Amino acid sequence: MVAKREQASNGRGPSFSRIAMSILFLLMVGGIMTVLVVRNVRMAQKRAELGETIAALQEQATGLEERKGELEQGLVAQGTEEYQERVLRERGLYQKPGETAVTVVRAQEEGESEEKQERVWLAPLEILKRIFSRE
Repeated sequence: MVAKREQASNGRGPSFSRIAMSILFLLMVGGIMTVLVVRNVRMAQKRAELGETIAALQEQATGLEERKGELEQGLVAQGTEEYQERVLRERGLYQKPGETAVTVVRAQEEGESEEKQERVWLAPLEILKRIFSRE
């Protein structure tokens, strides 16, 4: 009955305020839906990033577990007498009775000695460069 009165008084159909309210309502609903869609997309991206991070950390954990196993095996091996004897022999600290340990020293090459001689003559110049470069 109210609608008939408005139509009768206007003669154009629904009033402008009713159309404006409908448009405003649709814009609000559309805005809310847009915000929800954007948040959902961001959450999906974040979930994908976290999934990649989880995979990388699991891979790293697996590598660390393998390394731990290797270190534990090495620790067990270090406790054996054979390992200790081998290490001491390599360092020249252990010899069996009747054995002789020989140490080979590397000869100094000519290039190394010339380089050291050049450095001796350049040392005062380097000191002066340091002093004057600070100021």
